[in-house]
Amino acid sequence: MKKQFLVVTVPVTNLRKEPVEASVEYVCDDLQETQLLYNECLLYKDENEDWYYVEAVEQQKSTSQSYPGWILKTSAMSIDLRPAFNAVIKHAQAIILKDPLEKAESLFTLSIGTRLAIEDGGNNDYYKTTLTDGRKSWIRKDDVNIPAPGMEIGSLRKNIIETTKLFLGMPYLWGGRSAYVPTAEGVVTGVDCSSLTNLAYRVNWLDIPRDAHDQWSASTEIVYDVLEPADLIFVSTEEAHDKITHVMMYLAGEEFIEALETGSVVTINTFKNKFGVTLRDAAQQDFIINKRKMYFGSLLIAGGKK
Repeated sequence: MKKQFLVVTVPVTNLRKEPVEASVEYVCDDLQETQLLYNECLLYKDENEDWYYVEAVEQQKSTSQSYPGWILKTSAMSIDLRPAFNAVIKHAQAIILKDPLEKAESLFTLSIGTRLAIEDGGNNDYYKTTLTDGRKSWIRKDDVNIPAPGMEIGSLRKNIIETTKLFLGMPYLWGGRSAYVPTAEGVVTGVDCSSLTNLAYRVNWLDIPRDAHDQWSASTEIVYDVLEPADLIFVSTEEAHDKITHVMMYLAGEEFIEALETGSVVTINTFKNKFGVTLRDAAQQDFIINKRKMYFGSLLIAGGKK
């Protein structure tokens, strides 16, 4: 049977465990799976009167499954072919214009990490793109990244860190995966710990798993004294040291960036401030702090621990 695909038609929408709308507050909502961005491709599975049941095929949950869940029918449409994209929004927000000569006439605002298909026929400052409803529109060239094959690894690490820092001050949202952008649908926007790292890599054309535990599984384990910018720091639960529930992005020295918990914002932190010990002191404790185990991994080194 031929697979049927959908595409997201709104700037941001929620993927839900059950066909129940999300809260409009910054709360820990157990029914929230993740968020989907405009143009994101979905595999259709089922539907009811108001909702589609889908798999978010661009968000890897494990090696064999994507994120499943329910989305409102008003936020997606059927497509015949999966789209091919050659640009991704690299700034926190990007305005889509109806006409580059009429800059006040914007169509909507899109979040960082949104992928687009840009076309020939632009001008010096703008790319032309086609929207999901077939309309032609325009986006500033400076707002998107174009794939750059063969980028030197040091430059790639620097770019990932610069992208991550764009999220500083943005609100933590359980299951969130979008920049703080206004949405006509009233969708609350923000990031959690693993979507912060997922989006930072996505902007730089590296697709990594959506979930912290799966990012850990996909990474190559490294020792703490060879950490480099854009490597990841993983923290387990108290009950099971092989279950990862938090991820942070390493900067340099004792610093990292994290999206911590409901009620907080994305911030730069230090090992001493967060864990009460320096990184070197943590090594003397086998990186077990307050019954939680800390690990270090890289997704920029070939391999994978499992």
